[in-house]
Amino acid sequence: MSDERNLIGRNLFKKETDMNKFANMYVTVERDGAEIARGVLEGAFGKSGKFKVRLTQQQQSVQARDHILLTLKRYTFDKSKRNYQ
Repeated sequence: MSDERNLIGRNLFKKETDMNKFANMYVTVERDGAEIARGVLEGAFGKSGKFKVRLTQQQQSVQARDHILLTLKRYTFDKSKRNYQ
């Protein structure tokens, strides 16, 4: 956590992943299965697969042990192979 509104996450993407495909997607921060915050994935942070999240809604303060979830859909026969939310 870098400040109250910005997070730095890790272990969600590989080092080689193109983060532009996931930029501006919504994420959820959960603790013990309960949603505590929502945010927007802003992009890569460094070159090791880390990423930045800007929080938009927050019920509780975020801690290091909380999980960041990116929920998306990918349709089987979609020729553009886009990620949908």
